[in-house]
Amino acid sequence: MKYLKSILFIFLCTITTNLYAQSVNETIERQFTEYSQLVIDKEFDKALDYAPEEIFEIIPREQMVKMMEMVLNSSDFEYKATLPKVLSISDIIKIEEVNYVKIKTSSEVQMKFLELEEDEDREMNIPLYKLSFEKKFGVGNVKYNEETHFFEINATKNAIAKSNDLKEWKFVIVENDNQKLILERFIPKQLFE
Repeated sequence: MKYLKSILFIFLCTITTNLYAQSVNETIERQFTEYSQLVIDKEFDKALDYAPEEIFEIIPREQMVKMMEMVLNSSDFEYKATLPKVLSISDIIKIEEVNYVKIKTSSEVQMKFLELEEDEDREMNIPLYKLSFEKKFGVGNVKYNEETHFFEINATKNAIAKSNDLKEWKFVIVENDNQKLILERFIPKQLFE
C-alpha cells in the first residue's frame, strides 16, 4: 500500500508540474502574440511595453520608437507580415532570480522594394536581393512573386523572454550577432548558445 501511495504521489506531482508549465507557456505565447500584433499594427510605443527596461538604458525609448517607425514606415519598400507562430518554448532557465525562456517562431513576411519597379536593371537586381534574403533566412525560404513583385519570406526567428514573476514577460528578438553584443549587456550570454 505504501508503494502505491508513493507512485500516486509522484504521478500527481508530474501532472501538476506539466499543467503549471503549460500555463506559463500559454502566458508567454499570448503575450508574445500581443507584442507581435502591436508591431504589425505599427503601434511601436505600445509594443515597447513588452521590451526589457534595460534596453532603454542603452537606446532611449523615444529613439527606439523613431527607429522602428523609420524602418517599418519607409517609403522605399512595402512590408507585410503575419503574426508569428510559436514553434517552441524552452524550459525555464533561472539565472540570478530572473526567469528566461528561448522562443523559436515562424512568420510569413512580404517585402516589395519600390525602387525595383522603376529599375532598368530589375531582372539583374532581383536575384541579388533574393540571395541576400536567402543568406539571412535560408535557401528555400525566399520566393519572388513575379505578379505582385513581393519577396515572400518564411522567416524563422529566435527570441528571448524574461520575467521576474512568470506572469509578465518581456521579449527581445535575436536577429544577428551584432545585436547580441548589445543584448549581452542585460541578457546572460549562455542564452545565446
